[in-house]
Parts: sequence; C-alpha cells; structure tokens
Amino acid sequence: MRRIFCFIIMLSMVFSVGCSSIDNNSLEENIRPVVVESLEPTTFPILINYIGTLQSKDLKKYSFKSSAKIKTIYISEGQYVKKGDLLIELDADDLNKAVSASKHQMDAAKALYDKSIKGATSEQRNQAELTVKQAQDGYDFALESYGKMQKLYEAGSISKQQLDEVKLQLDNAESSLKLAREALNQVNSGATEEDKRAALSQYEQAKTAYEAQLSLLDDASLVSDSDGYIVSILYKEGELVPQGYPAIVVRTDEQIVSVGLSQEDISKIDLKTRANIIINDVNFKAHVSNINRAVDMETLTYNVELSIDEQLSEKDFLLGAIAKVELQIGEESGIWIPIVNIMSDGEDYVYVVMDEHVVRKNISILSVYEDKVLVEGLSPNEKLIVKGMKNVKEGYKVIIEN
Repeated sequence: MRRIFCFIIMLSMVFSVGCSSIDNNSLEENIRPVVVESLEPTTFPILINYIGTLQSKDLKKYSFKSSAKIKTIYISEGQYVKKGDLLIELDADDLNKAVSASKHQMDAAKALYDKSIKGATSEQRNQAELTVKQAQDGYDFALESYGKMQKLYEAGSISKQQLDEVKLQLDNAESSLKLAREALNQVNSGATEEDKRAALSQYEQAKTAYEAQLSLLDDASLVSDSDGYIVSILYKEGELVPQGYPAIVVRTDEQIVSVGLSQEDISKIDLKTRANIIINDVNFKAHVSNINRAVDMETLTYNVELSIDEQLSEKDFLLGAIAKVELQIGEESGIWIPIVNIMSDGEDYVYVVMDEHVVRKNISILSVYEDKVLVEGLSPNEKLIVKGMKNVKEGYKVIIEN
C-alpha cells in the first residue's frame, strides 16, 4: 500500500512539472510584434468649451440732419459697400434755397457792419437796396411755401414737425428781410459805436447761420464711413425722410463670436485669452475682445465677444452660424498619450514593454486635449505600446518593430 502511495505522489510531481514547463514554453513562444512610443513629458493647453454664435460687431444707422425727399438711392439691401461709397442723396432744392437765403442774410449783415465802420458809398447803397429786394423775394417765397404746407398739415398729409420746419424757414426769411432793411437804413444814416457793436454781433450770427445751412447741404448725401453690408433701406426714392430718423442700416464688416460663460469660468479669462473657433468644421484663431461683467438675468451667464483673426466669407459663414468655442485658460505638463491607446475593463489601463515583456499599467485620466489625454500612472522613458496592444496580454513576450 505504501509503494502505491509513493508511486502516485511521484506521478503527480512529474505531471505538475510537465504542465508548468508547457505553460512557460507557451508564453515564451507567444512572441508578438508591437510598435512602441517612448514617453516624454509634454505640454498642452487647458481648454474650456462652449457654444457661441457668429455675429456682426456693429450695426450702424445712418440719418439726415434735415428733412427732405430722397432723390436717389445708390445701393440695395444685402449689397457690400466700402468706406467712402455714396449711399443715398436727398433732393437739395429747398436746402440750396435755404443756403442762398442765409448767405443773403450774412451779406446784409456784413454790409451793415462795413458801413458802420467806414460809412456808406454809393455802391454800398446800391448793394443794400439789392439785398433788400433779394430778402423780400426770399420772404415772399417762404411765406407762400408756409401757406401751402399749412393746408397740407390741416389735411393730415404732413406732420407737425414738417410744418414747424417750414415755419422756421419763414421766420429766418423774415429776419433776413428785417436785417436787410436795417442795413439799408444804416447805409443812409451813419452809425454810432453802439450801432457798430450791434452790427458786428448780427454779422457773426448771420455767418454762423450760413455755415449751419452749408453743413445741412453737405449732409444731403449719405456716405459710408466703413466697410460693411446693407441690412435694410427704410425709405424709397421720392419719400420724405424726417430729420434724425434712420434711413438705412449698415452692418459692419468686422465679425465676432458671442458666447455666454458661467460664473465659474468668467474669472478664468481676460482680454489676452486666445481661443480656437470651429464653424462648419473649419478652424479659426480668435482672441477675447470684450467681457461683459454684468450677468444676463435670463441665461445667468456673462457675455464674452471674441474677434476672429481673419475675415470670414459672408457667403460661406452666415450670421447666426453656430460656433464651437475652445478658450485656452492655461497649460498642463505631464505624460500625454493618445486616447486610442487606452483600454478598460472597469479600470483604465495601457500596456508598456519592460524587458521584452508586456506589463499592464493602470492609469487615471486627468485632462483631455483633442485626441490626447494627460494621465497619472506612467513615467518618462517607459515604452507605451501604441500598435498591437489588442493582440497581447500581460506577460507576453514581444518584439519591438520600431
């Protein structure tokens, strides 16, 4: 019985040694080719991601300083205009008449002042009489125009503001006539020191009024002061444009991306913050150009504007387009590896090669940048398996192909 037991024990030992030899030989024979990457510390940006919209930086509203009818519109909605392009021109007939009347008034005041200083000559008397006649003609025209406009106002065809503007022209013409008559009287009579001071004051006022009328005449043509697109034209040719009312709206050429940041993230950026903008799968570089520190009560976010470093095509990138915004708020250094090299069985891990064998290394993901991740659990100079990792297991012997 003792012999049988000893035989069984010896047989078991032989069988165990044989199996162990087979398993070890199996691993040794399982030599797989792999490609590795030697790990080195690298630095990548820290990003915060948001969704924004493409917008225009400014909308400009162009208006006239005086009321008049539109003579010519040179642009159309949606048209691209450049700085200096003529946009709209008013009918300047009434403005020219106002300029002429104010010039007569200034000339009359000048004649009165000159006469008070030098005394009148026969030529000055003739000029003063002519100025009175011209001023009388201007007054008669203004009175007739006011009568017509008053009837239109009573009929409800024009506004009270328009009637008041014509009344103002009538009052100016009446003042001009009065001044011309006074000038004629002064020419015929001589002037005291008090008259001279009064004449100088009247001349200066008349000159200021004339220059103001010239300014209104110059304003009869609207010219673009920047590049941009015509958003809307609010009047048609022949229509009366009220003073100060927008006639056209122009969107400036400069484009921005607007995005709302959380209370936590708004403190992480400043006007030096760089960003990457992605619109229609196209990348653009940008920078923060404006930060609104007042919270939007509807969204509870803080609006941030980003200026794009290059001009976008209006055709390819329409206003309102959705933009992915990646704000760079810092940098992180460490071991970054391609995210595709990470495997998981409940724990994230990778394979490295040590002494020609596969070793499993459990890792923790700390941060993500594009297709790479910052990990904890790996060391510099370790050989990360980047190709062939799905064909090996821990303990396999491998041959490095690269």
